[in-house]
Amino acid sequence: MFLLLNHLDMLLSLEYLLLFLVLRPPVALLILSHLDLLLLSIPLVLDLLESQSSFLVVSLYLLFAEYLLFDLVSFFHLHILVYYLAHHLE
Repeated sequence: MFLLLNHLDMLLSLEYLLLFLVLRPPVALLILSHLDLLLLSIPLVLDLLESQSSFLVVSLYLLFAEYLLFDLVSFFHLHILVYYLAHHLE
């Protein structure tokens, strides 16, 4: 069974997120997708031979707003999905 954690805090900094990933490095699967107006998508997948039932899933959603000229607003959506082995966080 998966444990799914969602973080919808727009003010969460990437510095804090990177610190979390450094302190708790993923040992299973890391998928990083940066979806914005440039359609930038960066996947990084590490294959495992473990059962999914042993994973802890951390799903973080970050939403950024950038105010452009003429009152236009550009939204940046950063979705980070990290799989940990459950025993790795104990």
